[in-house]
Amino acid sequence: MSLTDVLKNWIVSELSQPDKSVNGNALCPFAKNAWFANKVKVREEKDDLWDAVYEEIQSFDDTYQVVICASYTHKQSYDDLEASCFALNGWLAATGHNIWLLAFKEKKLSMVFIQRLTDIDNASAKLEALGYYSNYEDQDYQRLVKHRRDRRKCYEETNA
Repeated sequence: MSLTDVLKNWIVSELSQPDKSVNGNALCPFAKNAWFANKVKVREEKDDLWDAVYEEIQSFDDTYQVVICASYTHKQSYDDLEASCFALNGWLAATGHNIWLLAFKEKKLSMVFIQRLTDIDNASAKLEALGYYSNYEDQDYQRLVKHRRDRRKCYEETNA
């Protein structure tokens, strides 16, 4: 099965389904629409995943809402992949880049999602109004939502 088929199946069968952990909302309510509107670019990387991420950040031009850099050979653990994204998100915001990186790892597949910081933060605010985060532990909310909002403030102050 190709990576594109794997991602399509994941989006349709898992991310778009209601889940009690997010108050009955889909795990990622925007994924299916973006996928079927051809607003997702998938880049399968066989060499260095971070080189691909860097190249995609440099060329990000809103042709796509999301660029997914993925690798079956990348060796970082999920925790290290996420920590790398968090560190880069801080640097991107502080240097005036409207980019947000999100890590995901499923078995041997490592992925870094590249999106506009402002777009994902606006979408998050809409989800919060629907109670999406009501079942989150406080530390998860702080790490995933509040942290991103703080980075957005940093980005906006840098670009003021």
